Amino acid sequence: MGTHCLNTMDKVKIILAKMPLRLSVQELGDISGFHRNTLRNVLNRLTEQQAVKATSDARTRNYFSNDLLGFYQRIAVALPSKAVAQKVGYRFVQDILKETIGEKDTTSAQNNPEEFEEFLSFSFPFFEYQYSPNGTIVPVTSLEIAPVNENDNFTTYTATVSPCLCKGQEHSGKSCAMVQGSLKASTEYVYKSKAIVSWTEHGQIHGLPSCTFSIRIPKNPDPELNSIRNQPELNIDEF
Repeated sequence: MGTHCLNTMDKVKIILAKMPLRLSVQELGDISGFHRNTLRNVLNRLTEQQAVKATSDARTRNYFSNDLLGFYQRIAVALPSKAVAQKVGYRFVQDILKETIGEKDTTSAQNNPEEFEEFLSFSFPFFEYQYSPNGTIVPVTSLEIAPVNENDNFTTYTATVSPCLCKGQEHSGKSCAMVQGSLKASTEYVYKSKAIVSWTEHGQIHGLPSCTFSIRIPKNPDPELNSIRNQPELNIDEF
């Protein structure tokens, strides 16, 4: 009988690499079928090799190899183009909003930048979290908007995401395009109008890589977009 191409260590690494989750030994055992003692030995070796990471609380330790941003970034990079990545980000958020809250009166968010920022933050899918030493979850990602001097035709904001999905390291532009699409979907939900969202620059906030996007909303919205059910297929913006 020949040897198996995948050993136990390989299988555990693959399970953790394809999931954006932190899994306990029990959960890994349920998924893999391996005995918990076998898994503990394998996980100890993998953490020593820094092939996987572990949360710090030994009593309720969980194991992972992806942070959430790394998982989403892997998906973005696998897409064939920035245009497709933008559409994926757009449809991801559009579908979440349709399935969870449906149609709502968003006039207050249109008139209040703080409420608009809150809406963008809550609907933004590419957030990173960390576990503190006491086991609590601490948000890492921030999304902040700032109004820009308006002209007669557009209401304009800058939106800064830190850390951005690109982490300042992914240079294909696909990760930023996926963020761009998600911001476009949230903005169009609030304003019931087609919005123009474009990437403007990389930067740093508190040592974390950030990206800034321009959001422009026409002041005379298209009446055909008064219902999110009637929104047409996304026309990809220039990136």
